[in-house]
Amino acid sequence: MHEAQRIESEMALGEFDYLHRFPQGNQRYHFTSKPTGDISFQEFALNVWLPHMQTKLSDSTAQEYHRILTARVFPSLGPVSLKNIRPEHLDRLTLYLKGLKGNEGTLSPRRMNIILLRVRQVLDLAFEREYLDKNPHGWITLQEERRPRVDPFSFEERQILFAHLPEPEHGLRKACPLFWRHYFTVAFDTGMRPSEQMALRWCPDADHPEKSSYLDFAHEKTTSR
Repeated sequence: MHEAQRIESEMALGEFDYLHRFPQGNQRYHFTSKPTGDISFQEFALNVWLPHMQTKLSDSTAQEYHRILTARVFPSLGPVSLKNIRPEHLDRLTLYLKGLKGNEGTLSPRRMNIILLRVRQVLDLAFEREYLDKNPHGWITLQEERRPRVDPFSFEERQILFAHLPEPEHGLRKACPLFWRHYFTVAFDTGMRPSEQMALRWCPDADHPEKSSYLDFAHEKTTSR
């Protein structure tokens, strides 16, 4: 009897033992009473952490996390088993990231932190689900981010900008000659994110244009505001 037929027969009789048949199989951690840290970082990230994150993230965000791990993390940390991860592995990962080139040269501290935070999340879940007895989370050092100095417009500069704003030429905005003035007034005075402001809807009052206002129907990804 061929091996495949034996396995099929065992499964039909309820006698199939995955660990006996495939002691080193990449799904073995599903068949043990307690998870084993023998699983590699890459296997755990792809087969446990990512499916877990997909339960609470949009598809596009989960895909971006997959790309980050595949391109930036797995080449350095992927083959290492969870139980063997040491501070030097995470130091080497950080140095590896510092040596990478992005579209605009080396990776910025902000971009590096986005990558390192994903690694922290993977390790956090491994510890939470008992693949690890100790969480290596603290061995990851985030980079100091260089925040640009804010140089806000003065009142006079705002007035100059308002004086040179064009009237809208297309779509529904054309019905509101002061659309851009209202838009930038909100931008200056509310501190809203551009994505939040772009999702607002303008509700003009034909009888009292000076009282026209924004109605907030903003959506960021799948979250209503």
